[in-house]
Amino acid sequence: MKIWIAATLLLSAPPGGFRWERPVLPGAAGANRLDVDLPLLSHAEPGGGLADLRLFDSSGREVPYLLVAPEEPSPEAVWRDGRLVPIRATHDESGFELDLGAAVAVNRLRVELAAPFLKRLRLEGSGDRRHWVSLVAEGTLFDLPEEGLAEHALGFPPGAYRYLRLTWDDRSSGRVPMPSGAQARLSESSGVPPPARLAVSIPFERRPSAPAVSLFRLHLPAERLPIVALDVACGEAHLLRRADVTEQRFGDSGCAGPTRLGSATLRRVRRGDLAAEALGVPIRAPHGATLDLVVQNGDNPPLDLTSVTAEVAPQPWIYFEASDGKPLVARFGNGKLTSPRYDLEAVRGSLEQRHPAAARWGDVAALAPTSAVVAAAPAPEQAAAAGAPLSTEGFGYAREISPGPAGLTAVALDAAVLAHARGHSDLRIVQSPGGAQVPYLVESLNEPLALDLTPRLSTNGPPSDPGGPPPAGQSAYVVELPYPGLPEATLVVATSARVFERRVALAIERAPDSPPRTPPLREIESRVWSHADPDAPASDLSLDVPSQGGTRLWLLVDEGDNRRLPLSGVRLLLPASRLRFFRAPGASLRLLYGKPDLAPPRYDLALLAPALMEEAVQEATLGPEAVVAPSSAAGAPAQTKIFWAALSGAVVVLLGFLAQLLKKPAS
Repeated sequence: MKIWIAATLLLSAPPGGFRWERPVLPGAAGANRLDVDLPLLSHAEPGGGLADLRLFDSSGREVPYLLVAPEEPSPEAVWRDGRLVPIRATHDESGFELDLGAAVAVNRLRVELAAPFLKRLRLEGSGDRRHWVSLVAEGTLFDLPEEGLAEHALGFPPGAYRYLRLTWDDRSSGRVPMPSGAQARLSESSGVPPPARLAVSIPFERRPSAPAVSLFRLHLPAERLPIVALDVACGEAHLLRRADVTEQRFGDSGCAGPTRLGSATLRRVRRGDLAAEALGVPIRAPHGATLDLVVQNGDNPPLDLTSVTAEVAPQPWIYFEASDGKPLVARFGNGKLTSPRYDLEAVRGSLEQRHPAAARWGDVAALAPTSAVVAAAPAPEQAAAAGAPLSTEGFGYAREISPGPAGLTAVALDAAVLAHARGHSDLRIVQSPGGAQVPYLVESLNEPLALDLTPRLSTNGPPSDPGGPPPAGQSAYVVELPYPGLPEATLVVATSARVFERRVALAIERAPDSPPRTPPLREIESRVWSHADPDAPASDLSLDVPSQGGTRLWLLVDEGDNRRLPLSGVRLLLPASRLRFFRAPGASLRLLYGKPDLAPPRYDLALLAPALMEEAVQEATLGPEAVVAPSSAAGAPAQTKIFWAALSGAVVVLLGFLAQLLKKPAS
């Protein structure tokens, strides 16, 4: 469901409500076949199954067509054995021929060969053993049990062959014996070639991430593409890392966040110039056009990702009949249309006898100038409807939200909000004039909020035990947090040193009212940080920081008899989130927070959350934090103290009066 509808000027309205068109060039007069490609999937109505596709001839008359689904493979593939015949070996090559006894339609070869092996090869097919067709110019088969990698079969375009010839490349690997067996898988093709495998290269960018994690943002060409897998390429020679693909979706918890679409272990083993690898991640079809690839690096350097390819689910092909073979025009992008029904359906059962010619697509063109497209109001009135009026009394802090155009907007929450708000419960967006609430959705992000901190070396060392000297051989750094009350976070420490081993502890100062002779520092975590490769930078050290009321951390480094370990950077990683909301035209917005007794909001906007997560947003920013008048939450603690002090004084006076009354009868 689209939340914003594109409205076009009347004079430039596209014909029939279509937004896009492209030429279709028939291969010949009569029966034609046209494969579905990515530009069509990207511009047709998302998830519509091409229901909005229409073909027209030069006179504007609609041309019937059929969508022919690709054949579903049988649950149990049928393999055919054959006779193995060795080919004449040379210094660089060896191999065998598989004689199937008769020409049959096949599309895959399976080899039974004892592990371990890793071999490059080429595969050819023939019907008479004199004329050979290249089926696989360069392929690889392998079985490496220790690495968990195995591939014994090789796919190729279906065709009728009696002989299959496999030639091993022996130049960079040892010669392998004759296989104990080999089989060819029978193709179930009806005679009509299946559509070509549809894959698209996906642009990506590296994003800031948690320690030992590589995060990549993937930008798909359109929403709701029927993608079934992502194949990655990287520069590592050896690889064994877990990868997850996530998408921002609205969950049952009332908060949007990363939803896992698929996961796999990326594996690669390289021996010389040969590589055995499994670098695919099967996924569920995404809803939106933005995905995150999250790779767990362990103790390895960040992943050197070089490319990402998306594999699209098998698509139907389009059958149509061009009476004169002249070009047609295809139009699509009209969400109001339903799937057409043509009399051409009567010939579906005989398509393989018609031998359709291969038609070609032209370039996609917009049917209306983009200048004619203007933003209209949201389709459901509830999308931009303001909430109930809100009094600003009792809120401790206020932030101006930067101005921007009307529509769906997102604003990221910074460290000040995380420190002074009570989670997301007391966050409110109000608009002026009027003071009405603006409904919002909370979105948790994969990418953390990173704050650069400056450690300060303490010349006097850390606070020592009462009566005891500071520890010898220890460097003590004071790390000041920007606010007290920050949520749980991760402190990331970097160094430029290459060869070292240090024990590093993170400590906080105890409260002043702690029992006597209690150590002034409380250690909350310690790690041994080491690195022994002079040719590679050291991995960063990660330390967990609990939520606590102070702003001072102590970083204690046990140097031993070594010189001081240089620190090249300290960062604090906080959980990141943002708010999605609709901005009304001309509205000025403020974010209020810091009211601990406020219950979480409930907005009707949550009903539209799944659709909103697929929409593009305008980014907004928060202005400087302003403390609201002391009569609000900031003054509430002081008033509470005065009340209890007065009450305590009254109790003391009353007890004294009762004591005097009790003494009189005794006298």
